[in-house]
Amino acid sequence: MIKFFVPKSLILLTLLALLSAGCNQAAASDSQIQTAIAGTAAAAATFQAAVNQAVGATITSLPPTPTPGASVDVYELTEEELAALIDESVNEAIAASDQAYATTSTTTADGTVTDEEVYTTVQYVYDAEAAIAYAEELMDYYFELYGAYASEAIDLMYAIEEDLNAISGSLAEIEVILEQGATTASVAIDQLNAVVTNAQVQLEEAQTQAATIKSQIQTSLEERENQFANLVPTEIA
Repeated sequence: MIKFFVPKSLILLTLLALLSAGCNQAAASDSQIQTAIAGTAAAAATFQAAVNQAVGATITSLPPTPTPGASVDVYELTEEELAALIDESVNEAIAASDQAYATTSTTTADGTVTDEEVYTTVQYVYDAEAAIAYAEELMDYYFELYGAYASEAIDLMYAIEEDLNAISGSLAEIEVILEQGATTASVAIDQLNAVVTNAQVQLEEAQTQAATIKSQIQTSLEERENQFANLVPTEIA
């Protein structure tokens, strides 16, 4: 049998060559992987940018969200504090409604209403409706807590609430007309102007009554305090 002798140096050179080839191949694979990862990240970023743009466009086209009232625990308030909060909320509701009516009148002044004007006007309408809802919510709490005692103040609040309900109805009517999409028609313009004209009467009445709400509640409170202070005991413990 003939045996071939292979020098150790040749073996080492062969091993080094194989290792070098393997490393080069591994380096090439790592490079390809990094390239693929970078490409995927770039594609994901592009996709996310497209999604963000689409979401932004959708949000822009959505109706505005009514502004909520301040969060407060009415059960921790004194009657005077609740009365002051009701007075403030009613006046804010009236002011917001007045702004909605004024914006509607300005919008229809030239006989046409653009899509941008519709959006702006509806936003004021939504804000006014939210303000009215908050004022009515506070008055409902007052009815619950003091309805059995403050009859005159309660009667005044009922009258104010009735006016606010009427104002809310006119705001809803404006909203419907604007969202019908026929606001360039003279009929729609006339309808909007008629609603605003009629609503001004309700608004003025609400303003007049709201001006006395705080003093009326205070008077009612003082009368009850005097009544309770002058009660004569009928039993001896």
